[in-house]
Amino acid sequence: ETGTDLSGWATHKHFTSWARLAPGSNQSGKKRKRARRGKTVVGQIFREAVMSLAKSKHLALGAAYRRIKAHRGAAIAVTAIARKLAELYYRLMTKGLDYVEQGIQTYEARHKEQTLRYLKKTAEKLGFSLTPANL
Repeated sequence: ETGTDLSGWATHKHFTSWARLAPGSNQSGKKRKRARRGKTVVGQIFREAVMSLAKSKHLALGAAYRRIKAHRGAAIAVTAIARKLAELYYRLMTKGLDYVEQGIQTYEARHKEQTLRYLKKTAEKLGFSLTPANL
């Protein structure tokens, strides 16, 4: 659908927006404008690819899908991971970079570190200090 020459899009953000996978900014203050409806064929291809990733037990993108789905719902999770796939596709086709899957253990470890950083920052802001408990 896109061909091999993606020079028509300046960045991966333009590409994901064209595929209607990027979130829109349809609100300013209390005024909301109608979001344009419709799905592109390219966006649908990426969404269908996400459905196969969602069932994987060893891929980081599958774990990311399940985490977003638990908090925001399946429809939002599919679109979010489809956008990640579209970005990876754009970078692969324009820069020729190889994608190396890091695995679910690396993803979960990174997510845990990020959560701990957030908790420490919030605790310090409120005047508390966190100490790790040894179980």
